[in-house]
This record gives sequence, structure tokens and C-alpha cells, in this order.
Amino acid sequence: MAGAGLAQSGRIRYSRSALGGNRALKQVLCQSAFCAIRRDLTLRAIRDRKKSEGRRYRKALIAPARRRVNVIYVILRDHRP
Repeated sequence: MAGAGLAQSGRIRYSRSALGGNRALKQVLCQSAFCAIRRDLTLRAIRDRKKSEGRRYRKALIAPARRRVNVIYVILRDHRP
């Protein structure tokens, strides 16, 4: 996740973009999450939960992108299609 610039930032309250990671990869993962939210109810629920917690739209969109990174990692780790 850190390589993609989607690492969790802890409890920092100010609005700042992640400086590390691959900017192009982060954009692709966020766009992928944006498209998946339309069809995947689980990812939509994650985004809606973050928005109800008071997160801004971009921050709420990063949570499903992180979830997708975790899924991709497990697929690569376990050698599953």
C-alpha cells in the first residue's frame, strides 16, 4: 500500500495528500475504486461509511481503493487467479 501512496496516515486531522508512492498507480487504483463502487455493494458500503464519519469525498474514495489493493495482494501472494 505504501508503494501506491495509499498507506494509512493515522489520526492526522489536517488535509494533506500522501507524498510517497507512485502517483500514477494511486490514480489508477482510485479510478478503479470509483468504477467499482457503482457495481460492488461492499465497496459502496465502505465509501458510505467513511462519508457518514465525516470524511471528504476523496478520502472516502481512498478507503475502497485500499481494500482493492489488499485483495490484489492476497491474489498475488496465494497465486490465485
